[in-house]
Amino acid sequence: MRDNMKKLLVLLLCVALVFAFTSCGSKDEPQQEEQEDTIHEEIVDDSEDLDPNDPANDPVEQTEEEEGEEEEVTEPEETVIEFREDKEEDLATLQETAENSTEPHTGTYIEIVAGRGIIIVNKFTDVYSVVVNWSDSAYESYEWTFTGNFDSDGVLEYSDCLKKDIVYEVEEEGEVSVVYKNGTGRLRLTGEGLIWEDDMEHVADDADFVFSGM
Repeated sequence: MRDNMKKLLVLLLCVALVFAFTSCGSKDEPQQEEQEDTIHEEIVDDSEDLDPNDPANDPVEQTEEEEGEEEEVTEPEETVIEFREDKEEDLATLQETAENSTEPHTGTYIEIVAGRGIIIVNKFTDVYSVVVNWSDSAYESYEWTFTGNFDSDGVLEYSDCLKKDIVYEVEEEGEVSVVYKNGTGRLRLTGEGLIWEDDMEHVADDADFVFSGM
């Protein structure tokens, strides 16, 4: 009888332990599921706060921007230097052509007061082609180009002048902009060179250009 009672007590104790463990497990599972639901809701809330139209929230655009920044390898100073060298080379070529010409009045004329302005006179076929270059500073110069012919009084009238503003450093690059077209004026031959009369802005009033060679 006592043995039976012991067996019964042991059995009841085992059943009680199993029930206790099962109850704990079932209580923990809802808590875990509740935590997972909370984390998911927080992630969803954060993603809803992001503006889909904002490029900063687009990982693809951010990657492209980073790649674009890495591709910028050209040195700005080299760009400016190359631009200036190209302009100076073009001007030197015109001077060389004018000075090697055998046509009358062709050559280079230099402004004698400040020495910053030059007039290059070339003749192609039956028309004189004139380029005036005037340096305003180390970073900017102006260029006028026009055509015409000298009359018997040594005056070249023109009405097709194109003025350009050449800036050697704009946003770390060179830039050429047109100031005006179809400007009018004249060149007058003197005993030693030229006088330039600019009808548009009178930039060369009181300036004499001396012939430097042919």
